[in-house]
Amino acid sequence: MRADIAMPNIIRVRVLPDEKQAMKEIARKSGTTLSNLIRTSVLSDREGENRKAR
Repeated sequence: MRADIAMPNIIRVRVLPDEKQAMKEIARKSGTTLSNLIRTSVLSDREGENRKAR
């Protein structure tokens, strides 16, 4: 999965078809949507990068 944050409220994500199916299953088991699963993952990765930069 590759994600780019172009604007504060927009996350552009590229996901391969096999990754997407696996992520849909994880989201379903977690009781969330695929969009929320990706958003949470991307934003937590960005927070980690920001902490390392400090």
